[in-house]
Amino acid sequence: MADLSDVEAALVDIAAASLGMGDSYLDGSLGITTASGTPCRVYRGWPVSGALNNDLAKGITNVSVFPPPGATRNMTRHFRQWFRADDIAPTLTAVVSANTVTFDGVGSDVQVAGVRFGPANGGSAYAYRLSASDTPFTVAGQLASRIPGASVVGNVLTVPTDYGLRALVVSDQPAFMETRRQEQQIWVIIWCPNPRVRDQIASAIDAGIANMLDQFGRPTIQFQLSDGSWAIVRYQGSRTDDAPQQANLWRRDLRYRIEYATTLLQQQPEVLFIGEHLYNDVSFEVQLGDLLTADPQDDQTVQASGGITAARSFKWIRPCPTLRRCEPHKATTIFRKGLRSSLAEWARTLSIHESGLQRLRPLVQMTNLRRQIGNG
Repeated sequence: MADLSDVEAALVDIAAASLGMGDSYLDGSLGITTASGTPCRVYRGWPVSGALNNDLAKGITNVSVFPPPGATRNMTRHFRQWFRADDIAPTLTAVVSANTVTFDGVGSDVQVAGVRFGPANGGSAYAYRLSASDTPFTVAGQLASRIPGASVVGNVLTVPTDYGLRALVVSDQPAFMETRRQEQQIWVIIWCPNPRVRDQIASAIDAGIANMLDQFGRPTIQFQLSDGSWAIVRYQGSRTDDAPQQANLWRRDLRYRIEYATTLLQQQPEVLFIGEHLYNDVSFEVQLGDLLTADPQDDQTVQASGGITAARSFKWIRPCPTLRRCEPHKATTIFRKGLRSSLAEWARTLSIHESGLQRLRPLVQMTNLRRQIGNG
């Protein structure tokens, strides 16, 4: 999670980069600034008096990033929800050829390998979560032990059929939730052996923070922290202190307010396989015990047996946009709520053959049903 120390470390990196000391500057190390051509250190915290005096006597500038005490404000105002951080690509690969799957790459304990074959609805799927010591050979062997009729030679898995055969490898993805938000005052203090160097270094750092660019080259007031979240920097003021000049110390404070989030980090697994769509622009399915369908090439009608009038049942339909993106096993619940109890009563009167589908003389025209749900 993001902490005050992460904010300070990020500002050290920004200040060092503004002084031309490199993008991978090591906190507290000695470097030469392009702003003044003099040696300089940038670090977190308040300087140690003896070490500072020794550096100033040698002409070495110190830049300290310091959070003054009692300068924090609670800014929590957002709902708690998960956000995905940068995606992590799996390092193990799976290639399908005919009825074989060849595994390659590097295994790790955050990856899951899976194989699926058979019809789109009702096929068989098998998965294996890797351990830290797994290789392509052991992954193929583990899946072969789970799939009836499968065999393995080295890193090549052979399954009984190539019908609908798919193989995937996914990796757990980092996600974070904002649990608190705060604003912290941060001072970037420049300690210099003379006023000329002080002005040059302070100007470069202030400009570097004020003129930050995002990944697309656009001006921004945000910078990224180690956990993937973003902090917002706002300029508060500047203070020049010439009082200690008798000790060869020339100081300027650049003061900022940094707003950042405290986050909860979690590794979340990805989905390997999902069932076929419940609904899209060309088909419509309802899973309610047995299967009722209206194929896209046919008239969009529902056929029923007996003398029941189904029109009354469907007047309760409330198109639900959730149907487009819900998980298949949740479809029944969602659609049952849409049709309410009247659909359940009507469905029980249907005569369903072994195939799970019967088409008799249409009783209710439903040509607008797909359009209604699509507009929902």
